[in-house]
Amino acid sequence: RSRQVFTREFFARRAGLGYAAQDPIFIVGLPRSGSTLLEQILASHPLVEG
Repeated sequence: RSRQVFTREFFARRAGLGYAAQDPIFIVGLPRSGSTLLEQILASHPLVEG
């Protein structure tokens, strides 16, 4: 499923947004492990799109 969503076109449409680093951030974790909190913290940063 990830390969279907995160295609070259997906990233091309978002070119120029967020921080200039080429590396995407993938947050994965088991339920109740804090991954949602981490995602919310990162998404609130002005240099992170999410």
